Amino acid sequence: MSQNLKTYLLLFFYALCFAQIWGVCYLAPYFSNDYTCAFGMLFSFVGTYWIQRDFKFQLKLWQKLFFLGLLGLYCTSRIQGDWHLFLFGPYFLSFVFVGFNLFLFKDLSKFRNLILVFVLILTYSAYGYFDGWFKESTGWIDERSILIGGELNEDKSTEKKYEVPDSHLDLSQFTFENSQKQKEKIETDKPYVFIATWNEDCRPCKRAIKELSPMLDTLQNLETYFVYVSPKNYDFSTFQSSMKEIEQFHNKKVLADHELSLFSATKMQAYPTFLLVNQSTSTIEFMTVGYSPSKKSLFEEKLIEIETK
Repeated sequence: MSQNLKTYLLLFFYALCFAQIWGVCYLAPYFSNDYTCAFGMLFSFVGTYWIQRDFKFQLKLWQKLFFLGLLGLYCTSRIQGDWHLFLFGPYFLSFVFVGFNLFLFKDLSKFRNLILVFVLILTYSAYGYFDGWFKESTGWIDERSILIGGELNEDKSTEKKYEVPDSHLDLSQFTFENSQKQKEKIETDKPYVFIATWNEDCRPCKRAIKELSPMLDTLQNLETYFVYVSPKNYDFSTFQSSMKEIEQFHNKKVLADHELSLFSATKMQAYPTFLLVNQSTSTIEFMTVGYSPSKKSLFEEKLIEIETK
């Protein structure tokens, strides 16, 4: 194998490593935050220096552009055409740090190089820029909701028109599949049932599960079920493996709507969809679509109100 080909293969491998780190530090629903954001950008700066050093600072122009181009392709594949998010996000700063180290910053001992990088990292991660980017890029900002038996709190001018289901919902008529591939129904002596839908591709669903679980664990008047929904193609192995990846599901009631019976009955058109059902009257107290900070406040208000009844 020629030395030139070996260099390109190593650079390709390094680019994959960078992509993995960026994915975890910026997009992983359970892990990413302002601290991981800072780590990801710092890793990009220092990591590029060590790559340069590994090649004795003798990378050719085309080799540098090859490495930078691979990372650029990864960045653009994750922003789905929204250049505002790209320029606003940590991917862009990390990409800039890589470019700086490849073409300008070779000597990390120079104070002016380090201070510039640390100021950029601290400014971005410590002043809420990451939180704003993450909210937009993961879909938290979906404020649309359907409230049955209540008022619509969101702006009606931007509301998507969903088909509202009948307010009567007898949960005993639905059969689900559990993690052992056994048929199971929703059965509880508690007066209320709270249902949160999810699947493996829904980052807002996973964020909601993580943030709502501590509060749901404290409530005594309702039973919580996390219902897996996959409208396109249900696969038991995918449901089972996805369930194991979510640590909040430990000792929780997790079922799969394998026949889409609940999905159809409630006319779900998006996830996460959340339902609060009154067991004694078999009625939907509220139904809401999407997850955001304001939705979290809505859940706290509604569910704590249930707890005091």
